[in-house]
Amino acid sequence: MGKFTNILEGAVIVDIEIDNGGFDYFGYIRKGGDYIIVKTTTSTSASTRYALGTGKAGDLYTTAWSARTTKKYTLPIIRGN
Repeated sequence: MGKFTNILEGAVIVDIEIDNGGFDYFGYIRKGGDYIIVKTTTSTSASTRYALGTGKAGDLYTTAWSARTTKKYTLPIIRGN
């Protein structure tokens, strides 16, 4: 997915789902097909986690967005230059 100092750098939001079972979901795509799905809690103990994908065959955004409620979400690893 390249080197980014901001997890959403170069990404455009394309989907939003609010309050699905206590979570909000935000779908982003970068040029080239890489994607990020952001999952945040809607409870008082808020947390944000990310699912990242490459946009390569078998890892397409549309498939990932359809499976957003069952995907594995983690903290991002952000690396500088």
